[in-house]
Amino acid sequence: MDNNFDSNFSETIKVNQEKPMLLKVLCILTFILASLIILGFGIAAIVCLAMSPEKIEEVWEKVLVSQPMLEGTDPIMFFSEVGKICLYYTLFNIVSLVGAIMMWRINKAGLVLYAVAEIAVNFIGFGLTIAGKTTGFSMGTLIYIIIDCVFIALYFIALKQATKTQRTN
Repeated sequence: MDNNFDSNFSETIKVNQEKPMLLKVLCILTFILASLIILGFGIAAIVCLAMSPEKIEEVWEKVLVSQPMLEGTDPIMFFSEVGKICLYYTLFNIVSLVGAIMMWRINKAGLVLYAVAEIAVNFIGFGLTIAGKTTGFSMGTLIYIIIDCVFIALYFIALKQATKTQRTN
């Protein structure tokens, strides 16, 4: 009877799986990068959106010294647009971080959240008019899209590997 109890007991306990190394590396990189982006863009959004018109005028004079091409741009509108973009980057990176946390827990739905947030964040600035120029597709955007696609593909492979090892145990 004692032997039967031990065998039944061990069958009901799920063995604590080791995550695939690829998944660990990707998640840790995402945790670090997304956290830094959230911190940086979050602070920038707060600063840009919370500035008083007087402070904007004071800062704008210094901006024009380093960026004369912005001459003729409405400073309040400029800081408002930049603040909104920073806020969107912050929110999308929070979603991306949540997706990475879900994938750390071997939840496939996290991949969808991560992929949507990472691809969407690349298209935030399209169509904005800043300093009389409409922003659009650039080589930098293409590089970020390629990096995001590589990460998404690697996450897919790592999650497939993780769920495969779960089924075999």
